[in-house]
Parts: sequence; C-alpha cells; structure tokens
Amino acid sequence: MKYLVLVALIVQALGSHHSTDPDKDAAHQKGGEHDPKYDHDQFLGKDTAAEFDELTPEKSKERLAKLIPKMDADGDGFVEEKELREHINFMQKRYVNNDVERTWKNYKDEKIADGKIKWEDYREMVYGSPTGEGQELSPEYAKMIARDQKRKLIPKMDADGDGFVEEKELREHINFMQKRYVNNDVERTWKNYKDEKIADGKIKWEDYREMVYGSPTGEGQELSPEYAKMIARDQKRWAVADYDSNGMLDRTEYGCFMHPEDCDHMRDVVVAETIEDIDKNKDGFVDLEEYIGDMYRPDDYPELNGKEPDWVQSEREMFKEHRDKDGDGKLNQEEMRDWIMPVGFDHAEAEARHLVGIADDNKDGKLSPEEIIAHYDTFVGSQATDYGEQLQKHDPAEL
Repeated sequence: MKYLVLVALIVQALGSHHSTDPDKDAAHQKGGEHDPKYDHDQFLGKDTAAEFDELTPEKSKERLAKLIPKMDADGDGFVEEKELREHINFMQKRYVNNDVERTWKNYKDEKIADGKIKWEDYREMVYGSPTGEGQELSPEYAKMIARDQKRKLIPKMDADGDGFVEEKELREHINFMQKRYVNNDVERTWKNYKDEKIADGKIKWEDYREMVYGSPTGEGQELSPEYAKMIARDQKRWAVADYDSNGMLDRTEYGCFMHPEDCDHMRDVVVAETIEDIDKNKDGFVDLEEYIGDMYRPDDYPELNGKEPDWVQSEREMFKEHRDKDGDGKLNQEEMRDWIMPVGFDHAEAEARHLVGIADDNKDGKLSPEEIIAHYDTFVGSQATDYGEQLQKHDPAEL
C-alpha cells in the first residue's frame, strides 16, 4: 500500500496547537519538555534540518556560520529579533512552496491534464489499489528528495549584510523554509500523476481516488473501516479545496488540498479534522480529558508511578482558564479554532523571539555570529544530538 504524504500534514496540523504565549506553545514541547527539533525545523526548514541531523558538530557549525550574514539584513554584524523573525518567515514560505512543487511534480504526465489532477488519479498514486494490482511506489515516498540547492546558511539569513542575524531576519528565514517545504511537497506528488489523468492542468477527484486508494470497483475489494474513513476525509477536503467547484483541482487548489493550513478558506477543514482525531467519544467537542490525552500519556513517565508531571496540571489550568471560553467544560469549533489557529498569532515572530531569548548571551537584543555558533545545537541538529547515529550518507553539498 502506498502511504499518502498528507499523513505528515495531519500530524503537523495536530502538532501545531499554538497558544498566544510562545512559552506555552505545544509545538515547542515534547513530553512536557522543550523539543529542540521544533526549533531546527523552523529555523532551517524540515528538509535542511534533516541534513544537519547527520552532520558532525564541527560541520554543523561550519554550515551555520555561512547562513548568518544572510540573516543580518542591515549589515551591522548582529542578528536582531526582527531579522530573525523575517528569516523564519522566509524559511516557512520556502518550505510550503517547495513542498507543494515537489509533490506536484511527482505525478506522472498522463495524470495531469491542463494543469489539474483528478481525485481518482491522486487516490491511485498515493494509496494504490486495495487489490494490489497496478501498485507502484514512487521513489519519492521511499526516500528523502535529494537536495538540489546549494545554500550558505548564515549569509543568506543576514539580509542586510551587517554580519548579524536579527529577529526580523530570522523570522523571514523561517517563513521561507516553511513555504519552500510545502511547495516542494505538493510539486513532488503532483508529478506522480500520469499524463492521461491531468487535463488542462487539472485532476479529477475520481482519478485522484483511484491513484491513491485504488479502483473502488476492484473485484473482491473490501475496504477496512479505517481506510474508508481516510477516503471520506480526503474527499471532504478535496471538495473544499475545489474553489471553483468544477470537480477538478488545478495546481493552486491542489496545494490547498495538500496543505490546508496555508489557505484561509481551508481553515475550517483543519479544525474539523483536528476535532475528529481528538474527540474520542464522538460528541463533536473536545473535553478536558481528550485535550490532555492528545498530549500526555502516563506510560511515557514510568518513573512518576502514575503521578502527572507539573506541565500537565498547567495545561489543565490553561484549558479551564483560556481555551474553554464559555466555561462549559469542552471546546467547540470556535474555541478549537482559537486554539490551533489563533487570530493575530505570528508563528515566525514567536519562534524568532524564542531563539533570540536562548542565544542572546549579552542581552543586546540581537545575535552575533559568535552567539549563533555557540548555540548551534539550538538552531541546527547534528550527528552528536541524534543519539550518536552514524552518517547515513555522504556529507550533503555545502549550502
């Protein structure tokens, strides 16, 4: 069976429960403790962060140093919070754009007609035929895409060339990496659709469904309840992404289907899918225990002998005092939207402020190259921080 890249999106959507307080942002937490991988993904973009995870500390520092001048937009030799924020925004945008572009290109030519792809073709390509016939796993789903851009990290973040990376530059970098990832992801899957399934740059739902899930008319075919549920969810999302309601998705609409969190008209879909996943008793709401259960499992803390960590109690208070605005003991759709997609919350700004707060040793509000390198493990991963795993490939080409 082929696995849909969207699974990663769903996980991402569930993991992006931002509060207006970045210190309480669940995305920063792993088991109640700060998760450095989150910072690495936001600062570098997920693709590049994966490369850094395989490097030695020395190589990580070397590549990081080359990025600092790019973040330093005003060229004053420091990276201020504003520059850091702009860098983060830049990296986010690049992540989204590259992610969409990469998955879109994965669909074979015959599946793309007039720049659109059908649902049946998408379904067949991503999920394959439940009968096992005609299944051909795309290499893009079996291994990470080879990086094709050589970049110098720090110089590119230092936009003003002053030698420092400010928060603004860091924010733009993170936004860029996020957008690039999403764009590449969409482009990669789009290319998988064969020519005959893409008419005038669009793809039909029926073709997408067949490519991802297999033919619904296959002899002896029986879909499991879980599989049928996945198809139904995809079809609902597809219908909303079909902005002009012509039954087909073009490249732009397909990007919204793949990454609904990046399109305003898709936000209700993200909220509905999140509720569906967390709402265990299926009453259409998220109560306190479901809220806590989404982020805490007692089995992860055997040393506490059943006692809850302090952060869990803090989350219970957060639910009662801030999330549950009407005080009825559960979160409705509006309250869920405020939780996972709060109005006015600047994700990149929060991350940039967080990074500056960690690495700004002299508290001057900006980061020098020396401070960034000194805190390299905050910004990037390395072989040493990945539990000593051996390199899985040759050192990536220099950024």
